Amino acid sequence: MGHTPGPWKAGKNNYVYDKDNVVVAEIYYWDDSGCRKEDLDNKMLVAAAPEILEALELIVNEWAPWCDSDDPGGNEALLVNAKRVIAKAKGEE
Repeated sequence: MGHTPGPWKAGKNNYVYDKDNVVVAEIYYWDDSGCRKEDLDNKMLVAAAPEILEALELIVNEWAPWCDSDDPGGNEALLVNAKRVIAKAKGEE
């Protein structure tokens, strides 16, 4: 595993913390009025990232045996896309 293990949580400020309350990410915003709704949504998405990755890997591992490689528009295409996203999250793309 190349990232800080989850779960992560979004703080009341612009930080995302790991389970030991160590900062793993900071969401920057450049609006003088403070955090925009988009910034808060980004923080929540970042905080969920380890769990999203874990869930996607589980789905791929469970689903792979059932995918039909002769169906390019169906499940196989979804599996290929999921594997691409996992590789991107791990810096392998």
